[in-house]
Amino acid sequence: MTRCDQEMGGYSTVNFDYDELRKMGHFHGYLNLDLPKNNPEITRSGYAMFRTKDQKESWLSGNVFWDWSNFQSLVLRVRGDRHGSEINKLEVKTVGIGLLDKQYGPYSLDVDWIKVMTGAEVEKVADKSRHERLSILSSSENENNSGVESDIPIGNGGSALNTSKNQEPKDTVF
Repeated sequence: MTRCDQEMGGYSTVNFDYDELRKMGHFHGYLNLDLPKNNPEITRSGYAMFRTKDQKESWLSGNVFWDWSNFQSLVLRVRGDRHGSEINKLEVKTVGIGLLDKQYGPYSLDVDWIKVMTGAEVEKVADKSRHERLSILSSSENENNSGVESDIPIGNGGSALNTSKNQEPKDTVF
């Protein structure tokens, strides 16, 4: 499910497509901060997002949350911003990514997968990701050998939710 400020008269665009060639999702569009001309109550504009659909409410308890209590992390394999955030893993109804950075212009984020994982699995993924980044850096340096520094971080990776449980990983959530 995608949404943007067009719902309230804004001018941003949002798309989420599946790229057959690269076998991943592509979240993209144009962020426009201009206020809607026909709605003076709107004082801020410029957002785009995607998220999973709402789960059907339980007839017993009403709200339905995904049970991620046996997992330590929500891990996203994306190409784009590398910021992480903590979440309350006991009250997750949907998963999504929003763009609210107050900057005009195009945006693009490739989404390979989104999974819940345990600490052991997160470390494996972080190690693989570090090796891929190092490989990209070294092949880039060998190709042009211009001495230009890359903006690709080579940090330790890690999880957004650090706990000590060690369970088996769960497959992709959507």
